[in-house]
Amino acid sequence: MHVGLALPFRFDPERLKADLALIRADEWTPHYNQNDFGGDWRGTALRSPTGQIANLLAPFTPASTFLNTPLMTRCAYFRETVSAFPCPLKAVRLLSLAPGSFIREHIDNALVYEDGEMRIHIPVQTSEEVEFYVAGERLKLEEGHSYYVNVNLPHRITNRGSAERIHLIIDVEVNDWVHELVRSARARRSAISRAAPPARSFDDFASLVIDEPELRDSLYAISEKSEFIEAALRLGRERGFDLMQPDIEAALHANMVNGAADRKSVV
Repeated sequence: MHVGLALPFRFDPERLKADLALIRADEWTPHYNQNDFGGDWRGTALRSPTGQIANLLAPFTPASTFLNTPLMTRCAYFRETVSAFPCPLKAVRLLSLAPGSFIREHIDNALVYEDGEMRIHIPVQTSEEVEFYVAGERLKLEEGHSYYVNVNLPHRITNRGSAERIHLIIDVEVNDWVHELVRSARARRSAISRAAPPARSFDDFASLVIDEPELRDSLYAISEKSEFIEAALRLGRERGFDLMQPDIEAALHANMVNGAADRKSVV
């Protein structure tokens, strides 16, 4: 299954940021899915099920049940950006991930083109220190560009930078225009660019563990998941590796054997 497509739309990053500045601090709401992130993940809605800014829900109901919020009226360039997609609009939100925060690996069911709905990302503010992985591949998402991301696949995000990572996220219903957009993008092989993992990342730490018997044995001896994650983070950081909790969690999740983590596959 493909991780997504780079779409042919480009938007002015400075005008996007100018509209972002029109949103007050008290108009951002903590994300409702408290189990899926660490740190600070919050959002504000331009279109929601109730027409309220604080409603970040994106239910599987028809586009006709969603209403514009006051932000859609206030923010003219966001409104212009959204109008570039002539298809039924569902939830339209700005989601912000604070520095040092992360979104754990998860999937969003029935949000793929083949199911009749798509999630479009437009980065408003990002940096090279933001890591967005889909199905284990790190994607390179640039400010002002637009992407269809297949969030039915396992995906996670870590912000190792010093500024908030903010995306304009548009959920749409698939119509004839969307069918033609996807057909054309696939014909052009418009893949999303990939980025290399950062230096001193989890893969580098895993290689070190394999090469150091004492370190390897100390981790293999731990059977409890949370204790293993804490130990791996501590030992990795002591050796200069830039590790965060979702790095270890994602590796464990990818190497489950009969309901228990296969430590030897992880490190």
